[in-house]
Amino acid sequence: QQALTIAQEVSNKELEGTSLGNLGNAYGSLGQYDKAIEFLQQALAIAQQVGDRKSEGNWLGSLGSIYYLIEQFDKAIEYNQQALQIAQDIGDKQAEGNWLSFLGNSYADLENFDEAIENLRCAIEIFHSIGSLNLEGYWLALLGLVYRDKNDWLEAKTCLEQAYQILAQINSPNAEETKEMINEELSKLNEIS
Repeated sequence: QQALTIAQEVSNKELEGTSLGNLGNAYGSLGQYDKAIEFLQQALAIAQQVGDRKSEGNWLGSLGSIYYLIEQFDKAIEYNQQALQIAQDIGDKQAEGNWLSFLGNSYADLENFDEAIENLRCAIEIFHSIGSLNLEGYWLALLGLVYRDKNDWLEAKTCLEQAYQILAQINSPNAEETKEMINEELSKLNEIS
């Protein structure tokens, strides 16, 4: 809020947009979603006004994430698709992978499993190509759960085992929690098969 005040005082539109977006993300983390949307919309408008495509994509994706959290999946998909398009236009592979994976998540919650699988597979391929093992493993595990929900036990088991192998290689703080979930799911799948 202090940064926003200063940005407005010195008429620095880029800093104002960044401050608004950061406030939106902070309110989103606090669960104050109406405020988050309000600030992110303002940040988005400024990014579009000044032609900052990277920030525009980030704020679109952040809006998609907020709408996902409040279970407005159609809006989440709409915003994430726009963010994805910008990431592809500017060649930002990390952001492209992020928005693809978030799209996959939204489609999975809508039980549109084929779209979910397609988006998640594309995201995983990107994370693999840029060497982001933590994200590759995390989203592979999630892909396994999508296959499980689709009742494709063999693919579910394959994805979960691959995810476990990747996460076993790294010492990320998030990896342990994901590995525990994978082990539980693999145990269930082994009982079924």
